[in-house]
Amino acid sequence: MACNTATTQAIETLRQKFDVPFIGIEPAIKPAALASKTRSIAVLATNGTLESEHFNTTKDKFTHDVEVITRVGEGLVTLIESGNLHSDELRVQLKEHLDYLVNNNTDNLVLGCTHYPLLIPIIREYVGSKIAIIDSGRAVAEHTQRILESSRLLTSSIQLGNHTLYASKNLDVLKDIVVELGRGNQQNVTYSSLYQSE
Repeated sequence: MACNTATTQAIETLRQKFDVPFIGIEPAIKPAALASKTRSIAVLATNGTLESEHFNTTKDKFTHDVEVITRVGEGLVTLIESGNLHSDELRVQLKEHLDYLVNNNTDNLVLGCTHYPLLIPIIREYVGSKIAIIDSGRAVAEHTQRILESSRLLTSSIQLGNHTLYASKNLDVLKDIVVELGRGNQQNVTYSSLYQSE
């Protein structure tokens, strides 16, 4: 489930209803808390994630001796999905959020939305190297590999696979992001709307 909010809201129900493995994405608050030397971490996420029972249970379990500063990244997802990833408007909005989150003691910043890793270069410009930026992407990929291996679903083929990427918003924005990230051979990627009418 490539969404923090969807994971926190629905993954347990889906796991109960369907007999297939579901791999969730959630803010990496546990590793951030364990790695923090200053005992102060920040979490930038959506409102749905920050107010979820799952997030707060995890936070309470692993951060009892750690200051946790949270902030809803209001406006960021809309700007990214509108194709404004490099706009001045996005930079102003992001700086406002980071000004709230980052203080002299913060040493780990958790990105709690799958859109936010796209902002890492801009965040790094702002916070420099003194703060670790933590997103759960690599950990989720490694966990996915383990699940595929244990279920005997991991392919042994060395041929380049074909990929279909789905979007609920503007397909051109998705294409631009994939091209900018330099991910794979574009001849092996097709794009499709989640809505049949588009």
